[in-house]
Amino acid sequence: MIPRAAIVTGGASGLGAATANRLRAEGLTVTTLDLAGADVSVDVTDEEALRQVAAQVGPVDVLVNSAGVVGPNKPLLETTSDEWRRVLDVNVLGTVNTMKALCRICANAAGDAW
Repeated sequence: MIPRAAIVTGGASGLGAATANRLRAEGLTVTTLDLAGADVSVDVTDEEALRQVAAQVGPVDVLVNSAGVVGPNKPLLETTSDEWRRVLDVNVLGTVNTMKALCRICANAAGDAW
């Protein structure tokens, strides 16, 4: 069997941790990313930090974007744009940032295959 590697964002708890455990049980080498309590502590909104992590981990076969935050738990009219901006930054841009960082590493490793 060919060794396979995976990265799971939001891997310190919840669905991310469960996914990481399942992938490990299937024989994959898994690196979890989260703000704290994971294999690597990193903020998915920080593009440069993700590029550094990708360079350290190297190419992966599987990426699970599970990092996410819940929006404000109060009536809509009491929320602020900054509260929603954080949700979008983590849940949308964090996913894009992670894919970009890892696609660069995978493309470089694959050469012309990408």
